[in-house]
Amino acid sequence: MSGMGNPSENTGLYAEFKALLDAGKVSEVLELAESSLAKVNEPEVALMALAAASYRHGLIGNVIQLIHDMMALGQNFSDLHELLAILYCQAGVLPKALYHSKESAICPPDGRMIALFGSELPTFADALARVTHKPLMRGAQASLVKGDVAAALLQVEQHLMISPEDVEAIDLYASALMKDGQSSKALGMLRSLVTLGGAKPTLLSRIGNCLVSLGRHEQGLANHRLATSLAPGAISLWGDMVADLAYLPSGRSDAVALIKSWAHCVESNAVKSPRPAPQMSAGDTHLIAFLCTGPLAPIEQEMMAALLSGLDRRRFTTLGLGCGELSAEHNTLFRGLFDRWRNAADLDVLTLGALVRGEGVSILIDVDGLRVPARAGLFLRKSAPLQCSWLNTPATGAVPAANMALVSSAHGLDGEVVVPGGRYLCDVAPFAAGALPSAGGAGFAFGTDVSMAELTPQTAMLWAQVLIALPDTTLLLRDGGRLSEPDNVTALIDLFGNFGVAHRIDVVQAELEEFCKQVDVMLAPTPHFDVLQAGRCVLAGLPVLVLSGEVAGDDLAAALAGSAVASRMVAADPVTYVENARQWRQDAPGLAAYRAAPRAALAGAVSFDRKAYAQAFGECLSQAISQKAPH
Repeated sequence: MSGMGNPSENTGLYAEFKALLDAGKVSEVLELAESSLAKVNEPEVALMALAAASYRHGLIGNVIQLIHDMMALGQNFSDLHELLAILYCQAGVLPKALYHSKESAICPPDGRMIALFGSELPTFADALARVTHKPLMRGAQASLVKGDVAAALLQVEQHLMISPEDVEAIDLYASALMKDGQSSKALGMLRSLVTLGGAKPTLLSRIGNCLVSLGRHEQGLANHRLATSLAPGAISLWGDMVADLAYLPSGRSDAVALIKSWAHCVESNAVKSPRPAPQMSAGDTHLIAFLCTGPLAPIEQEMMAALLSGLDRRRFTTLGLGCGELSAEHNTLFRGLFDRWRNAADLDVLTLGALVRGEGVSILIDVDGLRVPARAGLFLRKSAPLQCSWLNTPATGAVPAANMALVSSAHGLDGEVVVPGGRYLCDVAPFAAGALPSAGGAGFAFGTDVSMAELTPQTAMLWAQVLIALPDTTLLLRDGGRLSEPDNVTALIDLFGNFGVAHRIDVVQAELEEFCKQVDVMLAPTPHFDVLQAGRCVLAGLPVLVLSGEVAGDDLAAALAGSAVASRMVAADPVTYVENARQWRQDAPGLAAYRAAPRAALAGAVSFDRKAYAQAFGECLSQAISQKAPH
């Protein structure tokens, strides 16, 4: 054991590190430690400081690994076993915590290294009293529920540094990587799990999700089919597959058949209510419940907030069935908007159904949809007089037991209510695209905000037709973080190379607002794209060309309906799509005028007017209530 002196001897490099750590200057500690190690200047003290700095960043796994490395090098300071005992308690690894506690009893700690960790480090007795099972993993799961993917990745990575063979943790890590867009890395981990543990349905379904997100739709669909064949009664696995069918043309016979099979699975396996649905309450004011436990993107939260704030409070009171307490940071935008709030994230279908019925809800509106696939049987519980599907619904067919569906265009299904302006309020997170790039001498650039999953061969062919028809133009793809990876670049070259236009494609890594400043006209893929982001671009002054006939295309077409530019953005077929691109390319004055004053051109489009959309949405609900009310 090395003699490190007494912790009261605050001299030299140790004193400098301790002062910086006590002042919370962690970055300066890291710089000083790096320079000290390079100079071989008291390396043991520098390593101690690195461990303390890492602990303050929540990197428990890194700290444990570093301490073990120090011990392997013979730097067995008296505090190390005590520290490991405390850290293993905090990581939930009780056997190792007890082992190192016994070791520390043999060599009592002198407190010198422990002093660097500050008051945040508990005593062993306190840490032992608070031991829980896999706390880092549970923290990662909670972070994923809240939509904080970065925190989830950090927590599960720390857990895996301590327990690298934990299959459950590896699976969770792959899920977090998928949500972060790192599908290739997640795919490799999931494949290793299948090799080690066998082809379990959940793993096969996850692999299917990864393959679809990478644009390998047929392979992904094959994995989904195998997963559901192995577990035919698993509602969540069927839901995951149906969610991925959004990237395939909805008219495909196999897609239609699979969605029907999903509905049959839900109706056959979900617990049904033996009671009749409650009657619509009398009176002029009705309670509307919004089920939104899935992680909503900030732009979706803003849409919800704008809609809620515009509802007529003389006719409606609102109940939020959300994720976590309303005081949680990720629910900040909803504070003061809901009349009541319940944390429904962890409730099963039976409990949630009872809660809705007990609250006296008139209309239960499902915002989650296929984002929470295991809850697809909720409407079978007959919890409210009107049970309404809204967002994240299957590409074709109806949600089982929904007696109301808010849609952009009617398809002849029972309970459909066409919302003026469509399903989305597009007046969210506004920004201005700035001056027209081509007017300043730059070449004319089409642009698109697209993921690999949305880059289907049909979309590539459609965009190739535009580029071939307009040889003096280029197409910019916005890279949200993954398009420029080597594997994806190769896939893009192959995809567009098949049509001879790969040399006219460029990938630009930028936030959407900055990307739009480099683009004259946006091209939307088919059949799937982010309608809210496309609406933001339209409102910023960029025409967005869309092909109708699919869910996303019809949603944006409904949002544009009533405006002077709707016919110049919405096309019924590829020929019209290309012609719309040509017209915008050749109409420089018109394009510049739209860029300068998009709201004037969008006058009459309900979805681009918050007040008008909220009023139209409320009218749809009122009409449905009046039809359901007893006479």
